[in-house]
Amino acid sequence: FDKELNKEVAIKVIDLEEA
Repeated sequence: FDKELNKEVAIKVIDLEEA
């Protein structure tokens, strides 16, 4: 995985968890 892509995915996952 590209670091930037992995970072975006992590942010999206965290956002879903927070929701």
